[in-house]
Amino acid sequence: MRRLICPVLMVACIVGCKSVSAKPKPSAKPAPALLERTDAKELLFKLPEVAAWQAGVRRHSRGKVTPVCRVEQTPDESRAAGDGAAWHFYLGESHASHNVCWRRFRIDAANGDIHIQDPVDGAYITLMEWRRGYRDL
Repeated sequence: MRRLICPVLMVACIVGCKSVSAKPKPSAKPAPALLERTDAKELLFKLPEVAAWQAGVRRHSRGKVTPVCRVEQTPDESRAAGDGAAWHFYLGESHASHNVCWRRFRIDAANGDIHIQDPVDGAYITLMEWRRGYRDL
């Protein structure tokens, strides 16, 4: 009987020691919160250039043309396309018979960085680059 008790006690002690000294696994960090559509649009409409464009469209057309903002890609769609999580917005003029694109904006859903599509080559440039001279392209 003594021969049986000693190995059982040793195994119990080893197993018990391992479970006490085992460190809990760290839980996965939650993914950072992405900008909601309303927050991304708010960033976009706070740009003085966008506000001036909207006012100009209304003033020059005497209310006959409406500025429009349309989501072209959500963060999930943008990520699936290999562009990272970003909101893609189309800003344009809605005329009675057609629409005219003014600019396309990309707002990073993780950090709120704003990029504007260069209409010549389709690449997105930073807000600072756009303000330095790309505005009139």
